[in-house]
Amino acid sequence: MVHVVPGLEELAWEELTKLDRALERIATWAHIDRRAGVLLFRSFQPPGAFLRLRFAEDVFSVVGSIRDLPAGRRGPKALADLARTGGALQEALRHHRDVQVRRRHARPTYRVLVRKSGQHAFRRIDAQRACEAGLAKRLPRWRLVEDDAELEFWLQIVGEEAVLALRLSSSQMRHRSYLSVSLPGALKPAVAAALVQLAEAFPGSLLLDPMCGGGTVLAEAAERRLLVLGGDLDSKALRAARRNLIAAGAPGRLARWDVARLPLADESVDAIAANLPWGKQQQPGDLERLYKRFLGEARRVLRPGRRVALLTSQRPLVERLAGRGRHFSIERRLAVVVRGADAWLLALRKRD
Repeated sequence: MVHVVPGLEELAWEELTKLDRALERIATWAHIDRRAGVLLFRSFQPPGAFLRLRFAEDVFSVVGSIRDLPAGRRGPKALADLARTGGALQEALRHHRDVQVRRRHARPTYRVLVRKSGQHAFRRIDAQRACEAGLAKRLPRWRLVEDDAELEFWLQIVGEEAVLALRLSSSQMRHRSYLSVSLPGALKPAVAAALVQLAEAFPGSLLLDPMCGGGTVLAEAAERRLLVLGGDLDSKALRAARRNLIAAGAPGRLARWDVARLPLADESVDAIAANLPWGKQQQPGDLERLYKRFLGEARRVLRPGRRVALLTSQRPLVERLAGRGRHFSIERRLAVVVRGADAWLLALRKRD
């Protein structure tokens, strides 16, 4: 089981099937809440392989599941039974030992987290306590804690279905090791990876992020062996980007510039990826002028037939401006939720 940023389910499935062509899809739980989409699958690949996924934020090994969870008062008992008898617990623990360094405590510690979607007569805390009670009977030597546990069991409830799984990933998967500096509102690495993917850049090609902020997109691109070029009007953001690129071991060029007047030659870059301003602190007219100037410069510096990948909350504005003059065609649209806010990932191709 993996958690993804809501809206990245399609890209995550594409990445998973490239990793394991024999992978069996079981379920996709999209739009169940605004925190994460859930992908359930069966694979015989070693668990460590899934920790290298770029579009997933967390990876789990499933302990057991219920397909007909009672919505009434009998629900918690069914969940306690699931925790007490889930058939894949030993396999999940083995997977955890394979990928995580165990802390040497006399009594291993664990905690239970619950996400619940749908109408039920029981509360989330009831489900959590039932699961904890079931695990306590199964693992009597282990110690239940509230925080900083060695192992995290996640109970995901969606309507009549419930899955209990053991988390294999650490926070490093979600935050990436290269993020030595994180700015307020920084782009999630998984979303940055999606931008790079949608830009269709190839190893050795030059990717431009003209509003690079802390450099997350550039670092993700460098991980794919792309040449990277970035800039921003904010000097503080550029300093953070430089430190993050150094931490990633990624050579890249950075410059302070105005995105409306890029100091770049015509048709000099192979791909563009950008997190556009969302307009929260700008007037609508100012935002439209910025978007118009950005798209004009993107058309000028991008090679014909290549892509621009954008994250924006202003899909109608981008589509209207991109359609003027028929310079770009929009090839892909993904509705995403980023830190609780609705947005769009758009892939535009420059016409030849």
